[in-house]
Amino acid sequence: MKIDWTFRLNEPWKIDRVLEFVRIANLHTCNIYIGSNEKMLNAKGLLGIVSFSLSLNEYSSVLLQLEGEDAQEAFEQLAVFLQINEQRLHTGYAMNM
Repeated sequence: MKIDWTFRLNEPWKIDRVLEFVRIANLHTCNIYIGSNEKMLNAKGLLGIVSFSLSLNEYSSVLLQLEGEDAQEAFEQLAVFLQINEQRLHTGYAMNM
C-alpha cells in the first residue's frame, strides 16, 4: 500500500515536535518519507528531519509518503499527530493499493 498526503504547516516545527514525529515514524516498518516535490527525506532519520524542519516556515506545504505493509497504521498515527496543529490541504490525500 502507498499513501501520499500533503499538508500545510500552521507554524514552524520546534525540536520537541520533530523528535516526536521521528519517534512515531520509527514505530513502523514501512518506508516513510517527508519533504517537498523537490526533495524527500527518510522520516526515520533524526538529523535529516531536524535539517528539513529548519527550512520550513509558516504555511509551508509538506508531502508525506508512506509505502509498505503497515503504511495505513503509520499514516493514521502520523496524521493524528500532525493534525493537532496543521491544516490538511483539500486534495492532498491519495492511497494506492
